[in-house]
Amino acid sequence: MAARCSALVTLLDDSAKSFPAAWTDNATKLLYCGFDRLKKEFCLFEIALTLSGVKANETTLYKDRVACFGSGKAKAEELLEPGTKTNDIIRVLAQVIEDAAVPSVGGVPQMVTIQRRGSRAVGFNWDVKHVLESTLFGLPLHFRSDLRKVKFRDRRYRIPTRP
Repeated sequence: MAARCSALVTLLDDSAKSFPAAWTDNATKLLYCGFDRLKKEFCLFEIALTLSGVKANETTLYKDRVACFGSGKAKAEELLEPGTKTNDIIRVLAQVIEDAAVPSVGGVPQMVTIQRRGSRAVGFNWDVKHVLESTLFGLPLHFRSDLRKVKFRDRRYRIPTRP
């Protein structure tokens, strides 16, 4: 995992020269996460795009605690309770997205589930400009395909009927 992250940082550092200034002015962070077969544990790296270059820091993950990141981190941590389950995480995510008191957060959730043997994209059927849309990585899908490898969910993390 660390070697792949290092390779990604090298690629991003070279590419960052062409990124919009707003991406690096505010130290945009990307998350890189997966199962490290050598360590036999999940690992997460925060990759920061800054004016001085791209840097990665490994973050410790705990089995008994939800990890929060991004501009809605403080509000999400405030809403999480001990023993939070997956459905509760989605509820908290939706609350933070819709909270006007957290103006730096908004839009459709972007999610990937990560397991020992791989990852799977999660799409959401979400209200986009007052229309229910199938979305993937925060963007509406303007085409139809069965996308069998994508797990679609509604705002309560249930399997929805597609619009």
